[in-house]
Amino acid sequence: MVFRWQIWFLISFLAVASWSLSNSMNSFGEGEALGEANWEYAIKQDFPSLEAFCQKKGLTSTAKDPAVYTAAPFSDENPLFCSPTLEQAKASYGLFVQTQARKASIRLTFQFIGCWIAILLVSFGAMKFINRNQNKKKSN
Repeated sequence: MVFRWQIWFLISFLAVASWSLSNSMNSFGEGEALGEANWEYAIKQDFPSLEAFCQKKGLTSTAKDPAVYTAAPFSDENPLFCSPTLEQAKASYGLFVQTQARKASIRLTFQFIGCWIAILLVSFGAMKFINRNQNKKKSN
């Protein structure tokens, strides 16, 4: 039995797709854990909520747009959402992490397709070159 490139493409595409789906689906929980950790950080700093922490620093944010604040432990990967309750903090961070995971999954899918196109172009080009050389040898 000869495995054709279509079968390898399908198998590898299913592997990439299943990883992308599981990564996107599990990321909301990771974001909730991040929100809870940031909430506990604010509590340890003697603030009753992340909103109070933001007010002290003179920052504002919405559930979609985090505050621009990069002092530890906050960074681009762990932004500051000014949430008045723990539940809102979990939801905001969950959506943020899930959005980042979806962007990464989309990027991975396009990279995967691009790599396969490059592999196929090189393979078919090599096949044509080899066949052309074999035909020249047969005619001589």
